[in-house]
Amino acid sequence: MVTIAQRVRAVAAVLQSVLPSVTVIAPACLMTVTGLITAMPGTAAAGAGPAHVVSVHVVSAHRVSAEVFSAAMSRVVTVNVLLGPTGDRPRPTVYALDGISAGTTSGFTESDWLGQTDIERFMSGKQTTVVFPVGGPASYYTDWRRDDPVLGRMRWETFLTRELPPLIDRRFHGNGTNALLGLSMGATAASVLQMRHPHLYSGGAYFSGCPDLGVPTAQQATMATIATRLGDPENMWGPPGSPAWLDHDPSAHPEAFAGKPVYVAVGDGNYDLSLGIRALADPAGVVIERASNYCTRLFQSAIEGAGVTSVSFHYGLGVHAWGYWERDLHQAWPTLRAALGLDAHDRVPSSAHPTSG
Repeated sequence: MVTIAQRVRAVAAVLQSVLPSVTVIAPACLMTVTGLITAMPGTAAAGAGPAHVVSVHVVSAHRVSAEVFSAAMSRVVTVNVLLGPTGDRPRPTVYALDGISAGTTSGFTESDWLGQTDIERFMSGKQTTVVFPVGGPASYYTDWRRDDPVLGRMRWETFLTRELPPLIDRRFHGNGTNALLGLSMGATAASVLQMRHPHLYSGGAYFSGCPDLGVPTAQQATMATIATRLGDPENMWGPPGSPAWLDHDPSAHPEAFAGKPVYVAVGDGNYDLSLGIRALADPAGVVIERASNYCTRLFQSAIEGAGVTSVSFHYGLGVHAWGYWERDLHQAWPTLRAALGLDAHDRVPSSAHPTSG
């Protein structure tokens, strides 16, 4: 059996192989990551049956927290929801996916998006519902081929694409138009979900992810991040090079992004001091961002090689930290607005109709 220490050392080794010119933080430092792990989020649900909303708790006039039973994962998942302005027309929905911690810092009660950025204020007044699934650290929001002894049952793709959308649309007046928003792990997952379900999602925004999962270094780095949360990476898509990795590689299926407005942003591993204290990150944030930059450029080559023009790429100063992702959110909004079918006033046009199925 692979020990925790061996898995953590593998993280440093893999990142060093991706970026040999960068000094990677010592495994002993990476061990502090494991201290963030708590019990898996979600509670076992009494009884069985299809996915359903168990309860909805009002947090504020424009925010609620729902408990949703997932039949695929046999447990209740917390889902934070930001409500757009009320009106007589159904609204589109943005699904916002977290990074590797996925709500750990709040004890799995709140998405990191809500705790670390101004997204609640920024989305205020926009006629859009924003949905934040809480939990799933190191899950990559995908369906794992096996249950993991530490991370549990992972059927996030089924939950996000089959179970949750109809519940959200029915409960919160959705119009069937959906877009994806993700950072880090969530950005990788968003690109995979967009590729695998192009008729469900009309576009999205990905920040500091790895949307090319075909090259061995990207596969190894992805598996290494799972190991930092003590999961067995092979329980996800199998060993590196397995057919399932190709099935989840956005660069292998660029045609899925044709006609979909997508905003892809990544930093170069250097600090942008104009952001002040929010520009800072630990050394791992520098290394990870440079690895994300490498993956993103591979994805760009695949997209442009296929003649897809709806995906835009944005490079600049930046490391793997929340200050940059908050900035990216603001800059990506025109692209998300277009994907959601909103007008220049962030409202659903009177002639709007669903653009995804």
